[in-house]
Amino acid sequence: MQTIVLKNEDLDPTVMREILEFRSQIFEEVYQLASEKPDSYSPKKPDKYDKQSVHFMLRDEDGIIRAYARLIVCQATELPIAEECTTPTNARTPVAGVSRLCLCKSYRGDLSGFSLLSVLFVEMATYSLANGITDWYCLFLNKFYYAARKLFNLPLQRLGEPVKFSENVYAHPCRVNVVGTVARNHSKVYGQYMLSKLENPSEFDRRRLQAFGRLMAQKLAA
Repeated sequence: MQTIVLKNEDLDPTVMREILEFRSQIFEEVYQLASEKPDSYSPKKPDKYDKQSVHFMLRDEDGIIRAYARLIVCQATELPIAEECTTPTNARTPVAGVSRLCLCKSYRGDLSGFSLLSVLFVEMATYSLANGITDWYCLFLNKFYYAARKLFNLPLQRLGEPVKFSENVYAHPCRVNVVGTVARNHSKVYGQYMLSKLENPSEFDRRRLQAFGRLMAQKLAA
Protein backbone atom coordinates (compact mmCIF):
# COMPACT_ATOMS: atom_id res chain seq x y z
CA MET A 1 0.00 0.00 0.00
CA GLN A 2 1.15 3.52 -0.78
CA THR A 3 0.35 6.22 1.77
CA ILE A 4 -0.38 9.70 0.39
CA VAL A 5 -0.76 12.81 2.56
CA LEU A 6 -1.97 15.97 0.81
CA LYS A 7 -3.07 19.42 1.91
CA ASN A 8 -5.99 20.79 -0.06
CA GLU A 9 -3.82 23.24 -2.01
CA ASP A 10 -1.69 20.32 -3.21
CA LEU A 11 -4.64 18.27 -4.42
CA ASP A 12 -4.98 17.75 -8.14
CA PRO A 13 -8.67 18.10 -9.21
CA THR A 14 -8.59 14.55 -10.56
CA VAL A 15 -7.44 13.20 -7.19
CA MET A 16 -10.11 15.22 -5.40
CA ARG A 17 -12.75 13.65 -7.64
CA GLU A 18 -11.38 10.20 -6.78
CA ILE A 19 -11.61 11.00 -3.09
CA LEU A 20 -15.17 12.32 -3.37
CA GLU A 21 -16.33 9.29 -5.32
CA PHE A 22 -14.68 6.91 -2.85
CA ARG A 23 -16.16 8.65 0.19
CA SER A 24 -19.62 8.84 -1.32
CA GLN A 25 -19.55 5.18 -2.35
CA ILE A 26 -18.44 3.89 1.07
CA PHE A 27 -20.80 6.04 3.14
CA GLU A 28 -23.73 5.18 0.90
CA GLU A 29 -22.89 1.46 0.98
CA VAL A 30 -22.63 1.34 4.77
CA TYR A 31 -24.91 4.12 6.07
CA GLN A 32 -26.93 5.37 3.06
CA LEU A 33 -25.62 8.85 3.81
CA ALA A 34 -25.10 9.87 0.19
CA SER A 35 -28.86 9.48 -0.21
CA GLU A 36 -29.78 11.04 3.15
CA LYS A 37 -27.31 13.97 2.95
CA PRO A 38 -26.39 14.48 -0.71
CA ASP A 39 -24.83 17.91 -0.12
CA SER A 40 -22.43 16.59 2.51
CA TYR A 41 -21.57 13.30 0.80
CA SER A 42 -21.64 14.33 -2.84
CA PRO A 43 -19.47 12.28 -5.25
CA LYS A 44 -18.77 15.44 -7.26
CA LYS A 45 -18.68 18.45 -4.96
CA PRO A 46 -16.28 19.01 -2.00
CA ASP A 47 -17.92 19.98 1.28
CA LYS A 48 -17.12 23.16 3.21
CA TYR A 49 -14.37 21.47 5.27
CA ASP A 50 -12.28 19.99 2.45
CA LYS A 51 -10.41 23.24 1.83
CA GLN A 52 -9.12 23.39 5.40
CA SER A 53 -8.23 19.71 5.60
CA VAL A 54 -5.21 17.47 5.24
CA HIS A 55 -6.20 14.37 3.27
CA PHE A 56 -4.80 10.89 3.98
CA MET A 57 -5.30 8.02 1.55
CA LEU A 58 -3.95 4.53 1.00
CA ARG A 59 -3.66 3.23 -2.56
CA ASP A 60 -3.06 -0.39 -3.52
CA GLU A 61 -0.52 -1.58 -6.09
CA ASP A 62 -3.02 -0.75 -8.86
CA GLY A 63 -3.40 2.83 -7.63
CA ILE A 64 -6.94 2.32 -6.32
CA ILE A 65 -7.90 4.10 -3.08
CA ARG A 66 -8.61 1.52 -0.38
CA ALA A 67 -8.75 3.71 2.74
CA TYR A 68 -9.16 7.39 3.45
CA ALA A 69 -9.51 9.93 6.28
CA ARG A 70 -9.05 13.65 6.69
CA LEU A 71 -7.92 16.00 9.43
CA ILE A 72 -9.83 19.27 9.54
CA VAL A 73 -7.37 21.78 10.96
CA CYS A 74 -8.94 24.91 12.47
CA GLN A 75 -10.25 26.43 15.68
CA ALA A 76 -12.26 23.96 17.76
CA THR A 77 -15.45 26.01 17.54
CA GLU A 78 -15.36 25.70 13.74
CA LEU A 79 -15.08 21.92 13.66
CA PRO A 80 -18.14 19.94 12.53
CA ILE A 81 -18.36 18.29 15.96
CA ALA A 82 -19.23 21.71 17.40
CA GLU A 83 -22.66 21.24 15.82
CA GLU A 84 -23.19 18.12 17.95
CA CYS A 85 -21.87 19.22 21.35
CA THR A 86 -20.11 21.93 23.31
CA THR A 87 -16.46 21.59 22.30
CA PRO A 88 -13.78 22.97 24.63
CA THR A 89 -11.40 25.37 22.89
CA ASN A 90 -7.67 25.51 23.55
CA ALA A 91 -6.42 28.70 21.94
CA ARG A 92 -2.75 27.93 22.62
CA THR A 93 -2.49 24.97 20.28
CA PRO A 94 -4.16 24.02 17.00
CA VAL A 95 -6.72 21.23 17.08
CA ALA A 96 -8.09 18.95 14.38
CA GLY A 97 -11.24 17.09 13.59
CA VAL A 98 -11.01 13.54 12.28
CA SER A 99 -13.71 12.80 9.75
CA ARG A 100 -14.75 10.87 6.61
CA LEU A 101 -12.84 7.78 7.76
CA CYS A 102 -13.69 5.02 5.29
CA LEU A 103 -12.33 1.63 4.27
CA CYS A 104 -13.08 -0.75 1.43
CA LYS A 105 -15.30 -3.63 2.52
CA SER A 106 -12.57 -6.28 2.28
CA TYR A 107 -10.43 -4.40 4.83
CA ARG A 108 -13.08 -3.71 7.46
CA GLY A 109 -13.00 -5.59 10.73
CA ASP A 110 -9.19 -5.80 10.83
CA LEU A 111 -8.12 -3.93 13.96
CA SER A 112 -4.60 -5.32 14.18
CA GLY A 113 -1.42 -3.24 14.34
CA PHE A 114 -0.91 -3.88 10.63
CA SER A 115 -4.41 -2.97 9.42
CA LEU A 116 -5.19 -0.10 7.06
CA LEU A 117 -6.96 1.59 9.97
CA SER A 118 -3.73 1.45 11.98
CA VAL A 119 -1.72 2.85 9.08
CA LEU A 120 -4.11 5.78 8.73
CA PHE A 121 -4.03 6.34 12.48
CA VAL A 122 -0.21 6.40 12.55
CA GLU A 123 0.03 8.79 9.62
CA MET A 124 -2.53 11.19 11.11
CA ALA A 125 -0.92 11.07 14.55
CA THR A 126 2.56 11.60 13.13
CA TYR A 127 1.41 14.56 11.06
CA SER A 128 -0.47 16.02 14.04
CA LEU A 129 2.43 15.84 16.47
CA ALA A 130 4.89 17.17 13.91
CA ASN A 131 2.62 20.17 13.40
CA GLY A 132 1.82 20.91 17.02
CA ILE A 133 -1.66 19.34 17.01
CA THR A 134 -2.13 17.57 20.34
CA ASP A 135 -5.89 16.90 20.31
CA TRP A 136 -8.44 15.48 17.90
CA TYR A 137 -12.22 15.86 18.01
CA CYS A 138 -14.31 13.19 16.33
CA LEU A 139 -17.47 11.12 16.35
CA PHE A 140 -16.92 7.47 17.24
CA LEU A 141 -19.60 5.05 16.14
CA ASN A 142 -20.63 2.66 18.92
CA LYS A 143 -18.68 -0.34 17.63
CA PHE A 144 -15.55 1.73 16.95
CA TYR A 145 -15.79 3.51 20.29
CA TYR A 146 -15.40 0.31 22.30
CA ALA A 147 -12.88 -1.22 19.86
CA ALA A 148 -10.73 1.93 20.00
CA ARG A 149 -10.67 1.90 23.80
CA LYS A 150 -9.87 -1.80 24.03
CA LEU A 151 -7.58 -2.50 21.08
CA PHE A 152 -5.97 0.86 20.36
CA ASN A 153 -5.88 1.98 23.98
CA LEU A 154 -7.14 5.45 23.11
CA PRO A 155 -7.64 7.93 25.96
CA LEU A 156 -11.11 9.07 24.93
CA GLN A 157 -12.94 11.93 26.63
CA ARG A 158 -16.69 11.78 26.01
CA LEU A 159 -18.23 15.14 25.11
CA GLY A 160 -21.87 14.78 25.99
CA GLU A 161 -24.44 12.18 25.01
CA PRO A 162 -24.40 9.98 21.87
CA VAL A 163 -25.74 11.73 18.77
CA LYS A 164 -27.56 10.40 15.73
CA PHE A 165 -25.09 9.71 12.91
CA SER A 166 -27.46 8.18 10.37
CA GLU A 167 -30.96 6.72 10.41
CA ASN A 168 -30.17 3.81 12.75
CA VAL A 169 -26.63 4.58 13.93
CA TYR A 170 -25.46 6.63 16.92
CA ALA A 171 -22.00 7.99 17.67
CA HIS A 172 -20.08 9.32 20.67
CA PRO A 173 -18.57 12.83 20.37
CA CYS A 174 -15.04 12.49 21.75
CA ARG A 175 -11.78 14.27 22.32
CA VAL A 176 -8.59 12.24 21.76
CA ASN A 177 -5.28 13.34 23.25
CA VAL A 178 -2.72 12.35 20.60
CA VAL A 179 0.31 12.64 22.86
CA GLY A 180 -1.34 10.45 25.48
CA THR A 181 -2.23 7.90 22.83
CA VAL A 182 1.38 7.59 21.66
CA ALA A 183 2.58 7.34 25.25
CA ARG A 184 0.12 4.56 26.01
CA ASN A 185 1.11 2.60 22.91
CA HIS A 186 4.84 3.28 22.74
CA SER A 187 5.64 -0.44 23.05
CA LYS A 188 3.23 -1.52 20.28
CA VAL A 189 4.00 -1.86 16.59
CA TYR A 190 2.30 1.36 15.51
CA GLY A 191 3.61 3.26 18.54
CA GLN A 192 7.20 2.29 17.71
CA TYR A 193 6.71 3.19 14.05
CA MET A 194 5.32 6.58 14.97
CA LEU A 195 8.19 7.31 17.32
CA SER A 196 10.75 6.28 14.71
CA LYS A 197 9.23 8.73 12.22
CA LEU A 198 9.16 11.52 14.76
CA GLU A 199 12.81 10.95 15.69
CA ASN A 200 13.95 11.76 12.14
CA PRO A 201 15.11 15.41 12.35
CA SER A 202 15.31 15.77 8.59
CA GLU A 203 11.52 15.47 8.29
CA PHE A 204 10.19 17.57 11.13
CA ASP A 205 10.86 20.83 12.94
CA ARG A 206 13.30 20.28 15.83
CA ARG A 207 11.62 22.71 18.22
CA ARG A 208 8.29 20.94 17.91
CA LEU A 209 9.98 17.59 18.42
CA GLN A 210 11.67 18.85 21.57
CA ALA A 211 8.30 19.99 22.93
CA PHE A 212 6.79 16.65 21.96
CA GLY A 213 9.65 14.85 23.74
CA ARG A 214 8.93 16.73 26.96
CA LEU A 215 5.23 15.87 26.76
CA MET A 216 6.06 12.22 26.10
CA ALA A 217 8.42 12.12 29.09
CA GLN A 218 5.69 13.52 31.33
CA LYS A 219 3.13 11.00 30.07
CA LEU A 220 5.47 8.02 30.40
CA ALA A 221 6.50 9.08 33.91
CA ALA A 222 2.88 9.48 35.07
